[in-house]
Amino acid sequence: MRRGRFLEYYTGDIPYNLALEHSILQLHEAQPYIMTIRVWKNPQAVIIGRHQILENEVDLEYCKRNKIEIGRRISGGGAVYHDEGNVNISFFVPVRIFQGKFDVIRAKLFFTQLLVKSLRNVGIINVQIENGSNILYNGKKISGAAGYYRRNWYLHHATLLIAANLAHLKSSLKARDKNPKNPRASRYFPTTNLSRFDYDAWKSKLIEIVEDTWKIELSHGSLTKEETMLAKKLKQDLYATKKWIFEGKRKI
Repeated sequence: MRRGRFLEYYTGDIPYNLALEHSILQLHEAQPYIMTIRVWKNPQAVIIGRHQILENEVDLEYCKRNKIEIGRRISGGGAVYHDEGNVNISFFVPVRIFQGKFDVIRAKLFFTQLLVKSLRNVGIINVQIENGSNILYNGKKISGAAGYYRRNWYLHHATLLIAANLAHLKSSLKARDKNPKNPRASRYFPTTNLSRFDYDAWKSKLIEIVEDTWKIELSHGSLTKEETMLAKKLKQDLYATKKWIFEGKRKI
């Protein structure tokens, strides 16, 4: 049976957490498992999409006053708020696991449907998909997602609001339009947290669904030395630099 890795790892270092997404994806082809699922968190931060204009998305003064750090990820999509009450789920997969020609939009919908299934299987019924990559709970947003395609590998990462500071979320993000004219601008949705969320039960159900979907065996794993070393370099050269965070410019 094919093997996959389930990784629960993060630190209090926001640029490093983002660099790990890049590092895991870049090095995955050399790994002995077909896919990795990473579940992780960040301290309080606003993370913007790769091509977004920071000043249009983030209230920088509010973030400064409330010690909310700013980061920019490798994938596109809109700005999101992170803190310890928000769970991030990342899927690192080869595109060959999808039948037919690979399409990022279809892949986003596929993983969003998978997450909805995992929530419904632990009794969270009132969830629905909006626009292919957002999940609403009782009509309010609890999850958004973005994807990044690189050399026949695909990274899909999604948020899941459990007990996040919604006041910080609303005040740190500038989005107030559900259908902005700029396709790279963030869309606005009223947000909420999931109530009575059993993380361990959900995690077990997510693993079960992934194993059944792809007929693989997921085991808890750790980062490799190579992944750690590359993430440290990516943090230094890219994710912690002002050029990247404020302007989206990179040398690598």
